[in-house]
Amino acid sequence: MDEGLIPRIGTFFILIGTGMAILFFASLLILMEPNAPRAEAGPARQQALANPQTSPNYQDISFMYLGGAVILLGLGALMRRKAAPPPPSGRFSGFKNLLARRNKKGDSSKKK
Repeated sequence: MDEGLIPRIGTFFILIGTGMAILFFASLLILMEPNAPRAEAGPARQQALANPQTSPNYQDISFMYLGGAVILLGLGALMRRKAAPPPPSGRFSGFKNLLARRNKKGDSSKKK
């Protein structure tokens, strides 16, 4: 298999796992306060909330999203870990040179 393909698949798993975790926490937040007033709550939603048999409860939370997210994030992290670190880009080379010159001037003045 291509060496660059495995880390890319790991990145894909991390993205999908993050999405699944967001879905889980969003569904959890929606069900935390089912009787909270909402601007878009129409008569059908108010009637459903008034009826205890159809009102949302904590048994409606899908833990499959959380389990899938944990598995995919772990698997993705393991696959990404095997990737070689990227080469240095040299973005801050000017800043490093400036610090090196400043330190060099400071060392020469201290020796005198």
